[in-house]
Parts: sequence; C-alpha cells; structure tokens
Amino acid sequence: MTDSPSPRQRGTLGFQDFAAMRRLALALLVVILLACGGWTGYWFHGAGQLREGVLAWAEARRTAGDAVALGEVSVTGFPLRFDLALAAPTVGTRKDGEPLIWQGPPTTVTFRPWSFDRFTFEADGRHRIAHAEPDLPTPILIEAAGVSGAGRIAPDGRLAILGLDFDTVQLGTDARPDTVRMERAEALIRLPAAAGLADERARSEPGDAQDSAALRVEISGLDLPDEAEGPLGNKVDLITLLGGVRGAIPNDAPDVALAAWRDSGGTIEIYDLKLAWGPLHMSATGTATLDEEMRPLGALTAEIRGYTQTLDALVAVGTMERRTAEVAKFLLGMMAEWPDDTGKPILIMPLSAQDGIFSVGPISLFRLPPLRWSRPRSE
Repeated sequence: MTDSPSPRQRGTLGFQDFAAMRRLALALLVVILLACGGWTGYWFHGAGQLREGVLAWAEARRTAGDAVALGEVSVTGFPLRFDLALAAPTVGTRKDGEPLIWQGPPTTVTFRPWSFDRFTFEADGRHRIAHAEPDLPTPILIEAAGVSGAGRIAPDGRLAILGLDFDTVQLGTDARPDTVRMERAEALIRLPAAAGLADERARSEPGDAQDSAALRVEISGLDLPDEAEGPLGNKVDLITLLGGVRGAIPNDAPDVALAAWRDSGGTIEIYDLKLAWGPLHMSATGTATLDEEMRPLGALTAEIRGYTQTLDALVAVGTMERRTAEVAKFLLGMMAEWPDDTGKPILIMPLSAQDGIFSVGPISLFRLPPLRWSRPRSE
C-alpha cells in the first residue's frame, strides 16, 4: 500500500507557500510605498526649489536695475510634471538707459522631473512690448489665440534654443491693436549658448555650425493694414526665412550692439528666403549686413516667378511708370528661363541692397531706411 501524495505533490499550495507569498506581497508593497513616498518627497522638494529659484532670480534682476515682476508664482503638476504658473509676468532689461519691457498674460512653463534642461510653455493672450520712456517708439501689442513653445537650457544656465508657435495673431499698438494680422507664425531660434550642448545636431540646427546664432521663421496668412496700400495687395500668403548670424553681437543697447557687430565683420547668411505675395513668388539666398548708416547692405540671388504680373501691379499703384514697366518686361523676358515642367518663365536675378536702394538686377525699386532701434531725442 502506497502513501497518499502531499498537497505540494498534488500541485496545490500548502500553508507555508501561502505564507511565503504573503511575505513577498508585503515586501513589494513596502517597496512601492517607500518609492511613492520618496518620489512624493522629491517632487515637493523640487517644486519648492523651482519656485524659490524663480523668485530669487526675479529679486536678483530687480537689484541689478531690471524691471521684473511675476505676480503670484505657483507650481503644480504632481506627480509627473512641474507646471510653473506665473500670474502676471513682466520682464524688462535696462541697457544704456533704454529699458525694454515685456508684459505677458498668465504663463505656464512646464518641466519634467527628469529633464530640467528642457521646457515647454503656454502664454495665450495679449503680450505688450515697449520702452519705458515716452519719447521712444510706440509700444507693440501682440495678441494671439494660441502662444506656445519649447526650449533648451545650456549647461551654463543660458537659454540655448527657443521655439515659438503663434496661432491667429494680431499685431498693433494701444490705439490700434489689430493693425496687422497673421493666421500663423512659427520660429525656431538657436542662440550662442547652444554651442555648449552635447547634442551635435542641436549645435548646428537650424542654420550652419559656423553660425553664432540662427533663425528659422514661417509666417502664413499675413494681412497688412488697409493704409499700407501694398503694391501687390494687402495679403501676403507666405514668408519663410532660414538664416544664420556670423559674428558675436555684444550685450549692449541694440543700436550700439548692431554697430559693433557690423564693424567686427558680422554678416547674416540667408540660406533660404521665400515670399508668396500676390502674383510674386520668389526664393532667394545670399549674404547681408549693415552699412555705415545702419541701412541693409547685401547681395542675393533670387528665382522669381510672376514678374510680369508684379510689374503690372507696381504700375497700377503708381510705384512704377508704365513705360518703365514695359521696358523692364522686355529686358527681363530676354533673361528669363522657360522650364519644361511648368511652362512659366523663371527669372534668375541678383537682388542687391546698396546705398539705401533695393534693386532687382539693374532696376532700382525702393529706398531702404536705416535700422534704428531708438527714436532720436529732441534737444
């Protein structure tokens, strides 16, 4: 007669097995509770440090003479985000006695607990950019249904990359807040601090690795004000720009900094400029800088489509005489190329800005004003 099998031998769990499983479950529960407690402590400590750090930065800037106010500052987003909320941000820098002030709507800046060198933000509403002195240029108002973006911070704490995204934008002044409208605007800015990033791609895009800074911009659906009387209509369908800055721009008042940058051989490399405005479709590349009177100075090569309709539009608004336009059509038609794919002529022409005149080939189109940030003061 054989012995009957034990519960373990029959494939069932005995008392000791249940006890071992309970001890394992309790151990796992303790580990989970400790991890949750540790993460909770880390999050609240990090949130406090973030808030105090922002307040300390604001106080330091005020001590240095800048205009900085944040309104109520709070941090939420537990457990996977730090959402830094600024109720009424105002940031102003004072350079050479000309303070520039930005006043924004309630703004939220979001960090991830494991990546404080990257952030996103949202700031829907009205933005006001102005000088603090009344005799300087009129304040600019920017109001958008959606304002968002993202950025990266270099190891030395400086801003390295900033992306901006505007949706349904109005630009104007206090008296006329809707002077210019845009359906959408996007920008990606690479600042000099990006040279300190470990990511090779981030150090060179947008633009070229030799650029000290770079910019990519796209504006679509730009409506000009009625009084602008744009020669090609008041609707610009598309403007895109990919460019880089060669040479360091000093940390000084804008007019002083630009002059020093120019004098040191600074240039702007235009890798790709596109414009779709009425009948005119143009793409161009080239190099530009500033002349001694702070006017644009440069040379580009452009591919132009729709040039005959563009000349007709210039005649219609009185910018060009009809006889001059007819001569220009004839001369440009002699130089145009006729690609097989579209059947429409493409004009490959040099564009130049020199001595305050913008020209297409041998044809002078309009004058270029000096780039002055501040308005000359009366004695």
